[in-house]
Amino acid sequence: MFRQSIFFLLLQVSFFLPYHTSYAQENYLPGKIFTLEKDTLDGFVDYRNWEANPKKITFKSLDDKTQTFTVLEINGFTVHDELYLSAIVESDPSGQSIRKGLDADQKVVTESDTVFLQTIVEGHKSLYHNRNDDGKSEYYIGKGDTFELLEFKQYLKYKEENGIRRVYIGENNKFRGQLILYMHDCPDIDKKIANINYSIRDLKKVFDFYYSKAGKVKSFDKTQDKAKLNTGILLGATNSKLTIKGVDFPYLASQDYAASLSPTFGVYFDVVLPRNQGKWSIYNELIMNSFKVQGEYSEVESPDKMHKYSTKLGATYLKMNNLVRFTYPIKKAYFFINIGVSNGFAVQVENSMSVYSKFYNTEDTETEKAVEDFRKYEQGLLAGIGVKYQKFSIDLRFENGNGFSEYKLLETKLNRYQLLLGYRL
Repeated sequence: MFRQSIFFLLLQVSFFLPYHTSYAQENYLPGKIFTLEKDTLDGFVDYRNWEANPKKITFKSLDDKTQTFTVLEINGFTVHDELYLSAIVESDPSGQSIRKGLDADQKVVTESDTVFLQTIVEGHKSLYHNRNDDGKSEYYIGKGDTFELLEFKQYLKYKEENGIRRVYIGENNKFRGQLILYMHDCPDIDKKIANINYSIRDLKKVFDFYYSKAGKVKSFDKTQDKAKLNTGILLGATNSKLTIKGVDFPYLASQDYAASLSPTFGVYFDVVLPRNQGKWSIYNELIMNSFKVQGEYSEVESPDKMHKYSTKLGATYLKMNNLVRFTYPIKKAYFFINIGVSNGFAVQVENSMSVYSKFYNTEDTETEKAVEDFRKYEQGLLAGIGVKYQKFSIDLRFENGNGFSEYKLLETKLNRYQLLLGYRL
């Protein structure tokens, strides 16, 4: 039942993502385009902090005329400390990766493509980057007016061991040899290249090393994009609704527990991911909240034969919430949706049941545990929407928790609605 609830919530929240991401808001920043006639035009570029290299851009001239350009219509453009050059390059169209699947061919098969290459380093030796719509990154080195693909491919490698055919992941690291030849005028470069990975971080280090040793000066050096950390405090309220199911536990499952309202407070750590104009982030919270309910259940055979159960259940939880957040600006406000998981530990528990028994003239009252094994660790799924304005935020959140029962025949569920006010420090 808990897994079904998780799937249902994921489906609901994911339904809204395409709507939000499809909405495009203009973001014109000062920039330049380089024409095919080798002129430079000043103006404004609709900057999107692209995750994948753009196929076209929108440019607004100084006299407020707007025009869209594709790769073949200009030589390139620059905006927001980013430089893109129009290029015809060789690219691997397969999109293969460990995540998407690999084949057993170690050869890189390419086809021609037209792209806006992002300049990472430009000068005597240059490095460029292209990230396609599938999320695959390819790197290029500049050779005059052409661009050479640095070749890298992961593939499946089979090996017989003790009569068993095992599968390994092999790597074609041809790019290392290409770089050694490209930077042959730097004597110590081969040692620096020997064990590098096919990543912008490692490649950038190699080019920085080359320029430090070769005594050359870069004409352009892209500042590395980094994640940004925002921290703040939270204060709000949580409305908790406990539901218990179990045919063997009627004194618990037959009670209709009223909703419990409690204060909630904590801190948050929002890691804003680079690119995409900071729309995606990993949002983490450390919060404290609680619930407390009570109920009564009676088993009456006659006025002289009866049992009455008075139950008190509650817990105070210290919770770590981890969510993926998508934020979109609308005018001066930022609207967001988030989805994630919660992990809580009960630091204080109330778990008692008073049982009143009457058998003719004999009456007795005993106090015992309402739930024999009260699980202190709770997991849940979170989904919410909210808005940010300057340093303040409001978050309306729903949480589906798996409660506190260790028994399969006794199902507990804690549904929570939270209203959280945040202040960024």
